[in-house]
Amino acid sequence: MTSDVYDTIRTVGGELVEQVKLTDEFENKKKEKKSQTYRIVYRSHERALTKEEVNVIHKQIEQSLASSFGVTLR
Repeated sequence: MTSDVYDTIRTVGGELVEQVKLTDEFENKKKEKKSQTYRIVYRSHERALTKEEVNVIHKQIEQSLASSFGVTLR
């Protein structure tokens, strides 16, 4: 699933996603749940991105991950 998450983030974020890194992973076997933390670096080579632009892209990524994989984002 990790490579699918990377692909989804890069597809939705496009060229503005410079780097995606899995920074933490935890699995609760009793509850059959897995938690993953990703760090996403956004960057444009043409201009400075505003916080609002990044927030919109990040929200689109969250929505895409939730609908594609049924994940709950925290």
